[in-house]
Amino acid sequence: MKNIYLLLAMATRPHQMQRRVKTKLGIISLFFAGMINMPAAYAQNNCDTLVAKDGRRIAVEVIRSSSKGLLYTKCSETTGQQYFMSQEKILELRKAGAVAPVKTATPPPALPSVEKEVRFKEETDLSKPKTIVWAGLTLGSASIDFEANGRGYFQFGAEIGFKDSPLRLGVLLHPIFSRNDGYESYEQKGARGEIGLVLKSFTKGRLTGNVSKAYWGIDLRTGRQAYTYSGNNFPTQLDTDVKYTWTTVMPRIGFQFHYKMLAFDLALPIGYQFYRYYNTSGNVNTEYTGGNIALQPSFSLGLRF
Repeated sequence: MKNIYLLLAMATRPHQMQRRVKTKLGIISLFFAGMINMPAAYAQNNCDTLVAKDGRRIAVEVIRSSSKGLLYTKCSETTGQQYFMSQEKILELRKAGAVAPVKTATPPPALPSVEKEVRFKEETDLSKPKTIVWAGLTLGSASIDFEANGRGYFQFGAEIGFKDSPLRLGVLLHPIFSRNDGYESYEQKGARGEIGLVLKSFTKGRLTGNVSKAYWGIDLRTGRQAYTYSGNNFPTQLDTDVKYTWTTVMPRIGFQFHYKMLAFDLALPIGYQFYRYYNTSGNVNTEYTGGNIALQPSFSLGLRF
């Protein structure tokens, strides 16, 4: 009899039983969902917060920090991609459960953010400045080279940079001014001087992005000087033609500094010089070749464009 009453009660209250089953299933689902999301939430809560001056807040895991900036990964990403933010852009780094400013709370007066951003891009972009025009002094005339009949202490040039490349390519002009060592009817013939190509290689820091001031490279030059003079050769007077040509190959090390529109270059090319000498006097032709060490330190001042 009791079983009959129980069956009747269950038949009259099916909706109550369904609600109880649904409630238990919901509790079980929430329990397992919390277990699944617990590691991610725990990891997120243990990430540091990077606060940028432009208002961005990024959950990060710090890999390395220095006076130049911060290297980090984003906690929201699982790829392990590394990012770098320069010190100038960081307001503070908030540790999990604490606040640890990266910079002082009251930083010294600085340039406007726009100017600082432009300056930072110029310092980290290897193609900047795109063009530099040079003028300077060289002590190449004091190097161990052949005794050409002329000297030149001035040199001029220009160079350009290439986007995303540590190389800069320049051209160089070194004029030679003739001198008369007591010859009769002395006359300079044609262009005199040397022209060259200079290739400079800089380095860029992986962490900071800063471009080095020191560089190394190669300095290749070719030159020419020619003149005529008259000399007494009793009983006749002979006209003599003289021509020098040379090629110089020099590894080059140096330092290049920039300040606003100005650039400074201090270089020490040292290598070997091959030269050829022609001398025609009357019906007699003389020719010989040789080579010597070439040392041509220089200092140049440039304008950046």
